[in-house]
Amino acid sequence: MTEIVLYTAKNCPHCPSAKKTLEAFCEKHPRFTLRLVDVGSVSSTELLMTGISGTPSATLDGRVLFLSSMIPVSIEEVEREAGLMKGEAV
Repeated sequence: MTEIVLYTAKNCPHCPSAKKTLEAFCEKHPRFTLRLVDVGSVSSTELLMTGISGTPSATLDGRVLFLSSMIPVSIEEVEREAGLMKGEAV
């Protein structure tokens, strides 16, 4: 399993949309799992180590998948950012 970590904040208006898109992506590609992290529940040092700068942001195997300024709106965008080729078997 490959883990996608989605960093969210309770007051973020875009986090629910990012969560919905990533949940749909993980449903389509079962080898990926989604873990949600509320940025209010982790240390600032931990957040700095991830490379994220706002919410929603996501990491995939320790590398930034997207930042708050590049929120994916479709499964296809997540597939492209995750490095999946069109039609790749999972």
